[in-house]
Amino acid sequence: MDLRIILSLIAKGAKLVFAISPYGNDDRIDTYTDRERSISMLNDNEYLFIPCTNSSFLNTEVKDNSYFNIISCIKAVAAKMELKIQFNLVDNKTHSGIGGKYKGLVLSCS
Repeated sequence: MDLRIILSLIAKGAKLVFAISPYGNDDRIDTYTDRERSISMLNDNEYLFIPCTNSSFLNTEVKDNSYFNIISCIKAVAAKMELKIQFNLVDNKTHSGIGGKYKGLVLSCS
């Protein structure tokens, strides 16, 4: 799906939730998320993003404008669409496939 389509949905009130891995210190988007349990934890207007493969692109840390990852791409496309987006880190938002609840990074439009 095209990122512009996803951001258009977010501009209309939807929210995109990224499961954040509890392992490591880079707030990487998790690939071992328990899909069913996590979906049951979402609100009606929230959609879960689970990547198929692990990579450095899934790091959510933004150091400067030259740092390339999923968050910098979302911010760049949102800026071109003139959207004001926000990211909120929420405790107990998703469920690990390994076990336990962990944080979710929630993308919304302000």
